[in-house]
Amino acid sequence: MQGTCDHCGKVFNVKMKTKHHPKKVIETYFKCPHCKHNYTCFATNPDIRKMQEDIKPIKNNIFRSAMQREINEKMKILKGEIMK
Repeated sequence: MQGTCDHCGKVFNVKMKTKHHPKKVIETYFKCPHCKHNYTCFATNPDIRKMQEDIKPIKNNIFRSAMQREINEKMKILKGEIMK
């Protein structure tokens, strides 16, 4: 997959990486190889990863959608915390 850096404008191949933070938080990100700008895609902790596993077998779309919204909100908050 290719991306264009918002900072330097160069096109590059996106290579996803993971970084482990305290409290078992895992950040998934990529960097522009030209200017080294960091793009955090998402972050998870043990609770979020458990919720992601729990949602896999659920067939009810309404319940699944509600759980996914909760997961997304928790990931958004966690991402904000690690980007400080």
